[in-house]
Amino acid sequence: SNVGDAVNDTDAVNKRQLDNLSTTVSRGWNIQANGGDTETVAPGDTVNVAQGDNIEVTRAGKTLNIATSRKVNFDNVAIGTITLDKDSGKISGLADGALAPDSRDAVTGSQLFSTHKNVSTNSQNIAANKAQIDSGLNFAGNTGTFNRHLGETTTIRGGLAADAAASNKNIRTVAKDGQVDIL
Repeated sequence: SNVGDAVNDTDAVNKRQLDNLSTTVSRGWNIQANGGDTETVAPGDTVNVAQGDNIEVTRAGKTLNIATSRKVNFDNVAIGTITLDKDSGKISGLADGALAPDSRDAVTGSQLFSTHKNVSTNSQNIAANKAQIDSGLNFAGNTGTFNRHLGETTTIRGGLAADAAASNKNIRTVAKDGQVDIL
């Protein structure tokens, strides 16, 4: 009795000091997640760290490894101005991609719309050009007419010998049966 508080490493401790130590040790420690309620972990209790969506938890000895899963699943991902939305299935906020032979950029809806309009306009122009081409060329002489399609041959012949004197004052043309006769 009347034992004072131990001060040096070799001093004996009294009951009051042992009771204080017991109170401190049995208090345990507190754990809290994300500012939620505090839970006291008593000495000897086990704390389980569970993995959640997209998070993997492993233990190696006394070390906990908390990492992002290699296979993730998100409802919505935003990187700067780019958003990938699970519900709509859309990627939005993209810049226009380069439209070049060696480009590996993603293109936007506005770029595809512009291309679609150009293809539509080109299709209409091609149809109009085809109609013009299919109508062929019309030939007419002083008398008679005929039509030739692209790729067909039209013969133009004269009756004057190659070495004879010629004048355009006495020429007449006659178109008939796919040829123009110069008389």
